Amino acid sequence: MRIAALAALALAVPACGTAAAPQGPGAGPATLRTLAARLKSAKGGETIRLAPGDYGRVVFPRGGHSPAITVEATGATFEGLVLNGTGGVTVRGGTIRGTGGRSYGIGIRDSDGVRIEGMSITNTHRGVVVNESRNVALVGNELTGLISDGINIALSSHVLVQRNRCHDFSPNLAVFDAAGKKLRDGDHPDCIQAWSRPTRAPVSDVQVLDNVMEGNMQGIFFGNHVRGGVDDGGFDRVTIRGNRIRVTMSGIVLDDARDSEVADNQVSQFPGAIFATRPAFRLKPNVRVSGARNRACGNVVTTGGVNQGGGRCP
Repeated sequence: MRIAALAALALAVPACGTAAAPQGPGAGPATLRTLAARLKSAKGGETIRLAPGDYGRVVFPRGGHSPAITVEATGATFEGLVLNGTGGVTVRGGTIRGTGGRSYGIGIRDSDGVRIEGMSITNTHRGVVVNESRNVALVGNELTGLISDGINIALSSHVLVQRNRCHDFSPNLAVFDAAGKKLRDGDHPDCIQAWSRPTRAPVSDVQVLDNVMEGNMQGIFFGNHVRGGVDDGGFDRVTIRGNRIRVTMSGIVLDDARDSEVADNQVSQFPGAIFATRPAFRLKPNVRVSGARNRACGNVVTTGGVNQGGGRCP
């Protein structure tokens, strides 16, 4: 089955081809000195073009825009972007070079109608974190040189993750003594990871389409937990389709999902890949799907791992 309810997702997020009102006469490109004021004064529909340069950490003002504003950031560099309580914003182009450590490239929280497109994100702990948000699109971004996860989706709904690329992550490895006792844990990187919590509605209406992931990481991990008898809630209406995954382990995991689809994905093992928390292990990437009323088909796993969904799609 195709999940018809997801067909409207792309319409809910500002699209690449959506026309936006130009900048005011004589405004010219925004600079480090003028960007904050330009964002604060935006009424809706404007396109704010950035002059090339380093903008540091940019915090978007709270509040929504209808129609959305567009920040054309090609040629600009950032330490990070923060969108908290923000709506109707598209950021297109540009590079995020983080500070390492525990930094986020882009933090999206309590926001509605945010689109991040064509950005390059590197040297952060996590690339993009979407938390308690709705109608978010992450399209055509490159995530490389990260310490942990590429994209996190938590407590959110109507999220599109399409044509992104995760590669060449640099997780910290676990450290063991001569007897094999772990002295320091390592990072547990995923290209795309999502989770729900029992105090909120489950993560729902997520599309993960045509992404490429390669290297020392897991691929797509929608994991569910039961803690002290309390279920996190699983996932509703998730579509994972057309992704190409060459990773260390857990190519695709969709746990305790309902009315979801995992189809036409290719999963294989990255040559020489190691799992950061257990470097001595060589685990086979796989496709695992559990829950109710799900469709899994057309998936190809070439390294002998479990494939729950290898038959032809009807």
